[in-house]
Amino acid sequence: MPRRSLVFSGIKEAKYEQSRSIHPNTLVTSEMLLLPLVVLSLFLSNALSIPPPQASGSTDDSIVAGNGVNDSGIDGSLASIPHPQAAGSADENGVDGSVVDDSGTNDAEEVGSLASISHPQASGSFADDGGDPAGDGEADDETDDDDGAGDDPNTFRRPLPRPRPGPRPRPHPRPFPRPGRRPRPGPRPRPRPGPRPGPGPQPPTPGPQPVQTLVDSRELSIVNREIAPDGFSRSAVLADGVFPGPTISLTKGHQAAIRVTNQLTNNSMDVDTDIHWHGIFQTNTNWADGVPWVTECPIKPQKSFVYRFNVGQTGTHWYHSHFGIQYCDGLRGPLIIYDPNDPHKGLYDVDDANTVITLSDWYHTLGPELGEILGNVDPDSTLINGRGRYPGNLTAPLAVVNVQPGLRYRFRVISMSCDPWFNFTIDGHRMTIIEVDGSEVQPVQVDSIPILAGQRYSVVVTANQPPGNYWIRASTNKNGNFTGGINSAILRYAGQPSSEPTSKPGPYQLTFNEGGLHPLIDPAAPGNPGIGNADVSIQLAPSLDNSTRLWQINNVTWSNPPTPVLLQILKGNLHPAQLLPSGSIYELPPNKVIEINFPFPSSGFLPGGPHPIHLHGHEFSVVRVAGSNTPNFVNPVRRDVVSMGTNVGDNVTIRFRTDNPGPWIIHCHIDWHLHHGFAVVMAESTAQASQLQPPVDWRQLCQA
Repeated sequence: MPRRSLVFSGIKEAKYEQSRSIHPNTLVTSEMLLLPLVVLSLFLSNALSIPPPQASGSTDDSIVAGNGVNDSGIDGSLASIPHPQAAGSADENGVDGSVVDDSGTNDAEEVGSLASISHPQASGSFADDGGDPAGDGEADDETDDDDGAGDDPNTFRRPLPRPRPGPRPRPHPRPFPRPGRRPRPGPRPRPRPGPRPGPGPQPPTPGPQPVQTLVDSRELSIVNREIAPDGFSRSAVLADGVFPGPTISLTKGHQAAIRVTNQLTNNSMDVDTDIHWHGIFQTNTNWADGVPWVTECPIKPQKSFVYRFNVGQTGTHWYHSHFGIQYCDGLRGPLIIYDPNDPHKGLYDVDDANTVITLSDWYHTLGPELGEILGNVDPDSTLINGRGRYPGNLTAPLAVVNVQPGLRYRFRVISMSCDPWFNFTIDGHRMTIIEVDGSEVQPVQVDSIPILAGQRYSVVVTANQPPGNYWIRASTNKNGNFTGGINSAILRYAGQPSSEPTSKPGPYQLTFNEGGLHPLIDPAAPGNPGIGNADVSIQLAPSLDNSTRLWQINNVTWSNPPTPVLLQILKGNLHPAQLLPSGSIYELPPNKVIEINFPFPSSGFLPGGPHPIHLHGHEFSVVRVAGSNTPNFVNPVRRDVVSMGTNVGDNVTIRFRTDNPGPWIIHCHIDWHLHHGFAVVMAESTAQASQLQPPVDWRQLCQA
């Protein structure tokens, strides 16, 4: 198969790519002989006085077809080799100047020093790139001689040389094309990227990492605001400006971080404040319990403090001020800890913010004025979820709890009372108790629940009655009247009109019995069975001093010490017996079972009862409930607020284990009684408590 000859000329590269290819062996031979022949040409031109080729760099462009001899008589394999010094024939490196320049194009008028190189066996080949594309042996007009007609294929004549311009400098010669390939422009040079950066030095593989504790963060602003929850307007002390305070929802296993900022300005009420997280054990965070002069100094106006504690428990709780009688002026709200693995989850369908029910007493007179009364204090109204009525306004809006027929609701009922206890019922609906003060119990069905200040119950109510509106009732030991919607709220089935109920109370067939409530998990009381068989037994006998009208426990009235009890312990320079206030501090050893008895006075004089007794830092087993002389060490109810009873002969007994170091107050949760001295402090495991590490801002509270 015939091949085209490869021509190196000074024409444009576009035409150059159409040039004929040559046999690779011929090209290699030419390359190998190129330099020696150049040297030989110089030698012969000097030695034999043969004139060199034309200085213009033109060469013989025609090759005799088939015989390998051209018109000059030189072998066709070296058709015409210019003198290396001929103008325009080569660059400074001795390479032919017709090589394409850096721009990728040749000079169109310039002819190369290797004008034409043909295959020895090629016939009808032509010197320029016009050639014979038709394959008929006749040259195209572009390469024919000047007579305007094609030459006879057997009598080729040399074409006349073309005029040539002067030489053009070449910055860089292109490399010689490889044999047998069409030369193509090489790719434009690109900077070769260096190696990709690695990830850098890696730290050694760590060992097992501690599980990160999720934080439930919240901010509460304590402010003064005018409100009228029962239709009577008065200034109040409120969390975030609402009553009750916003519900704080936490999750078991998380850490709580709640910043409390004091923005109180109304000096007719207390302007110092704090927050107690009622029902939270505060294990190893006694400093966050929120009791002024026991676990902290109060938060001054325009100051803030972050309460941090681990949420290791579940259930229905609440928060309130523990400063003076401030929560009676409004600073109280729900605190709910949800359990993703609630063992009672299959008993109800709905448990959310809409199923929290708060019960509160409300006063039209400001707290500090009421706190001066050494005797009975009666509320003006009962509020359910922050709404109620009093005799002077029977048209104030009432709270409404909405339900869907057929669904089961977990109502979390919280008594945020300052004084009275409530009897809680829902007309026509029974309740199943599943939780008491944050502790799950075996389900018990009842028609009514007596709930004292500070106590909480979760009850399951099924919306299984004919759709309508039903009264929710919360009568008190001070006011059992329901006239005009007093002490009431509304249970409303979906689709029912916004009208007040006409339902009747009852039925009351299943009576409440505190002794019939039993823990769902690990029900036994700590320690050996039998009253008096605990490691430490204490008797706390409350009384009212007739002369001073102050409350006493074991004949001592509580008074706030000059320095918080916890701070006294942290200083470490006092024996527990020296802790102040004297006579009101009871030292408890670590890891012991403690038994406390609360005997009702034999005189029968203990006004204002039943007294709800609350212990901070623990839940306890009520091994002997009010109204019973038979103790229960097998499965007594566990809670953190218990009734002392109302009858001579009552001797309520509780047990707990000292596994939570710190000073914990135990007191009557009727706030007027606490305000007048009904409290003592259990200084638990003082050696360990002295190692507690409160945060810096806790110490700053006492420096404000």
